[in-house]
Amino acid sequence: GISLIVLVITIIVIIILAAAVILTLNKNNPMENANKASFQQDLDSYKSDLDLTHSKKIADNVGEYDIAKENFQAGTPEVKLLIPSLSAKYVPIIGIQNGKIVVDASAVKPEQLEWAKEVNVKKQGVEIGKVVDKNTTFDKKDKGEATNPVIPKGFAPINEGEALWGEENATNKGLVIVDKSGTDTDGNEFVWIPVLEFSEFIRTDDYYNGIGLTTAQCAELKPGESNATEEVKAMYKSVETNGGFYIARYEAGKRNSDKIDGTIKPVLKKGAVVWVDIPWGVNNSDSEPGDGAVTISRKMYAPDAAVASTLMYGVQFDAVLRFIEKSGAKTLSQLKDSTTWGNHYNGTSKLESTATSDIWKVNNIYDLAGNAWEWTMEEYIPGLFYGRVYRSGGFNKGGGTGFTHPISRRSSNSVNDATVNIGFRPALYIK
Repeated sequence: GISLIVLVITIIVIIILAAAVILTLNKNNPMENANKASFQQDLDSYKSDLDLTHSKKIADNVGEYDIAKENFQAGTPEVKLLIPSLSAKYVPIIGIQNGKIVVDASAVKPEQLEWAKEVNVKKQGVEIGKVVDKNTTFDKKDKGEATNPVIPKGFAPINEGEALWGEENATNKGLVIVDKSGTDTDGNEFVWIPVLEFSEFIRTDDYYNGIGLTTAQCAELKPGESNATEEVKAMYKSVETNGGFYIARYEAGKRNSDKIDGTIKPVLKKGAVVWVDIPWGVNNSDSEPGDGAVTISRKMYAPDAAVASTLMYGVQFDAVLRFIEKSGAKTLSQLKDSTTWGNHYNGTSKLESTATSDIWKVNNIYDLAGNAWEWTMEEYIPGLFYGRVYRSGGFNKGGGTGFTHPISRRSSNSVNDATVNIGFRPALYIK
């Protein structure tokens, strides 16, 4: 009888000790107690952090950084370098395979492994930095909209600053794509301009005139007009269908050539020499402008490309300003006088290379305020001379009464006049 009692007591002690060991292991392994919501939220955060690191490395090592070659086991220091926000409890759990986050199956419960798979499926979108082979949104839909833009075939999404593809309200920060065509335009970058209300895209007032010419003095062809070009019709239709358009992230930069017939493509990258001393064209004609900024902008992409490139239209420039204001990046007063955040007068009246200073950046768009004035398709109509409108203000004037050259200003010049302070910025619309 005593032996039986001893045996029972021994079994009870063993059970108690086993329970204590299990409890200790659970306390020492926080992942055992992680609930699904917090676990998946953490993985989402680390994935965004990793995507941001990838984008920075792509930008710093153009053509050299290969995301797919990033492979590190959980617990190695390289993982922490790629995911700076990785907390201590996740260090032994999260690794990187082919540039993507993976969870070590031996370090988590089976259900947590399934949770991780759900995150990968839920967040599965177009890979950051990887070219798409057809027009698609980040979440792989065929049709886009203002807050979920189409990424055109031959381009790749990249994360820049706070504009992270797939994140909520990312379009307010200026989503960026990069040309991956492998041609002369490879590496050129563009920013998505959302048009939330198409009715606002069609110019009806002079809300964004600022100082200078009014809309009464300017005109642009519209889709319903009898002499509207096919380009005008297609651009308006694309904006209405897709909820926006793209503009070059940088002012057009010049290659080592003086040709202005469209055979030489502009450089739309950081650190480029701004392409000035270029006329709008030869003829004051939307359909046959001759050699100049219009033709160069139009001939960036082949007829069978997923996008069409143009010189920016006046309504597009207005839409950019509306985007900047509505996103909260700048106030209306800062658009009417952008002296404090644009290169309108830097002390030496000097034209700078593209993206010289982040002070001159807004929603990931560089040098939109100041540096070089930018030709547009808008026509100056009073008939005083053979003219077209240029926008954005230049490097050679400062602020102050009578001298303010704000981002919203309209000025004009003869189409065949090339000056040291007027350049251009192409735009893209999706076909």
